[in-house]
Amino acid sequence: MVLGAERAARAIRVWFRVTGMLRVITAVPRKRIGGCMVPWTGMGYNSVFGAVVVPVEKEVSAQAKLLSAEHGALDVAEYRQMMGLLEFICYVLVLGRSVMYTMYEPLCAGGEIDHGTSTKVKAHPWRVKLFRLWRERLSCARFALCSHVLSTEPLACLMARCFVWYADAALKGTVHPALCGYSHGMFYVFELQKRHVQSLGIAVLEVLAQIANFMVFGPLLEHLTAEHLPDFAILLQCDSLVGSFALTAESAKDPMLQFVHSALLSSSAFNQLKERAVLGHVYGEGNVASDHGSRGRIPDLLQTCADLGVKARQLTIPNEFSMLMERSVQYAQQLKATHSKQATAQHRVEHTPTSKVANGNYKATLEGVT
Repeated sequence: MVLGAERAARAIRVWFRVTGMLRVITAVPRKRIGGCMVPWTGMGYNSVFGAVVVPVEKEVSAQAKLLSAEHGALDVAEYRQMMGLLEFICYVLVLGRSVMYTMYEPLCAGGEIDHGTSTKVKAHPWRVKLFRLWRERLSCARFALCSHVLSTEPLACLMARCFVWYADAALKGTVHPALCGYSHGMFYVFELQKRHVQSLGIAVLEVLAQIANFMVFGPLLEHLTAEHLPDFAILLQCDSLVGSFALTAESAKDPMLQFVHSALLSSSAFNQLKERAVLGHVYGEGNVASDHGSRGRIPDLLQTCADLGVKARQLTIPNEFSMLMERSVQYAQQLKATHSKQATAQHRVEHTPTSKVANGNYKATLEGVT
């Protein structure tokens, strides 16, 4: 028995050298694999390499269905089957739930499923982008190592240096609602306008504040990542339980939370530092500085800095974040318009006079027959 990937690779090379010298073919080509792989519950388990493998036939099937979905050739029933297959692959490869964001739109109320299972799923540009990302993902990764599932890496917050980023958002209890981030005397304040307050919920704003932290505070750490990559970590403090679970468990079900979480995952500022970042939940009493800033109490924030013995320094917010806020508002307004149309259509169906006449005729017919 050989344990470990490196020893297995050396053993395979020696074995093939020996069998080649003896001119012996040990097995048919299909069986010439590294060690034994046992198929079980639709997956392949390789004990030598310690990996769980997606079977080839499932990968080929998923690729074919995704390609058909790109061209709008799948109906709702076929699309549902494809989603079941992708959920299985998510489980095998230990992928986060964020890879399935917005993928269930055709199967939700207001989607193509409302028109029957034979309806074709439309290939909208954003859907095509997701389908192509999935195809790239399948072509690059077909297995997951057990070490990935049973990770024993130490927490990043136990490293030598730790920078703490606080963030908060406020809608109620103030006449100046805003987003605020604070880190070691540095802070920023993004004042919310009427369109922001009317369109975006508090949980969405809390996640947007975390994105702002990466965009504002992240560039300040570029010199550390470029200089010999020293050991340091970033501890993100969030006082929203919904936002914390949405970011850590990647379990957001609300379309707006999925939208802003996807924006975070695609942000270059986040991707440069994500390996060093840890998110923690903090109660409001431990988030004093950001709470002052999010409620427009800047003098109180400055006094908190003075009490802590640090010099307050206000930072500017990049235009990239302002543009993200506007895109978020537009997406929220689109969702609201879609829900309004659905409610109106449902109201018309339930209160149409035609249904009453039909029911009356039906009743009269039955009475006549009786």
